Parts: sequence; structure tokens; C-alpha cells
Amino acid sequence: MRVTKDFLQNTGRFQVVGGIMSPVKLDCWESDQESWTPTVKVLEYHQNILNSITNTNNIQISAAKKQKLDVENMNAVNNNEQVKDWDLTQPVHLMLLCGADLLESFNVPDLWDSADIAHIVGKFGLVVITRSGSNPQRFVYESDILSKFQNNIHIVTEWIPNEISSTNIR
Repeated sequence: MRVTKDFLQNTGRFQVVGGIMSPVKLDCWESDQESWTPTVKVLEYHQNILNSITNTNNIQISAAKKQKLDVENMNAVNNNEQVKDWDLTQPVHLMLLCGADLLESFNVPDLWDSADIAHIVGKFGLVVITRSGSNPQRFVYESDILSKFQNNIHIVTEWIPNEISSTNIR
């Protein structure tokens, strides 16, 4: 997440205010569901929570809106204190952070619904961490859906190889 935050902020287009790890650690909503939840529904859920917080004129987060949005501001959110360095007057844009292996899984037959892919990339966007042996730029170029929304896909080169893939672990 740190590499991604630095990359996005260095583009000058984004102010990264936090990260959500779902379902573990910071939010248990996904793991509390009775069955597997499509990624697009998880993103919609978290975007709605963020919208409910940022669409208020009161920067103090009410008890009803306590959400564990990121590690650095966890105590402030839980203690109903002002979250520092967040411009809550601006909308918060949620993106899906994934490894290049997950990006390439979009091409696995019957694994992803093409409408979900279009919704995820078109509305939210992707931040893709490279993996050795993958070529996410080429994959985006060769995919009709992904190339249509290529401006919403941010590819981050991971200079220190990390081949731990949650997709492969699962």
C-alpha cells in the first residue's frame, strides 16, 4: 500500500487519504456476508460508506459513521476525533489495488463477469502492482474492456520483487 500511495501522490492527480483491507483487519463487512461477495459489490459498499462520511459539512465523524478507514487514522476515527490531513469537502474516489496476476485473471473464462470488469475499471479504476513475468501494459492493450478504460488503470512498478500473491494463496 505504501508503494501505491507514493506512486499515486507523485502523479499530482491524487491525495491518498487511506486504504481499506477487506475482509481482514480493518473492515469485516465482507467476511460477515453469508456467501462469496463479488468484488464490485465490495467496492460499492465501501464507496457508499466513504460517500456518507464525506458528504457531510461536519468534519467531526459522528458515532454512527465510525468506520475503520486506514491504519494511520484508526484512533481518530474510533475516538470520534477530527481526522487530520483529510479534505473531507472533496469526494473520495475508491480504487481497487491488485497485483498483475489478478488483472490477468480478468481473462479467465467464467471467472469474472464482463459487466463487473467494466464497472470496476470504469467507475473505480485499478492500481496494478507489477509481478515478475507479467506484462500488465500489454494485457490492458490487448483487452477491449481494459483498453477502453485505460486512463483509469495505474500500473505501479514494484522494484523489489514480492511474489506473494493473495490470489495464489487463496
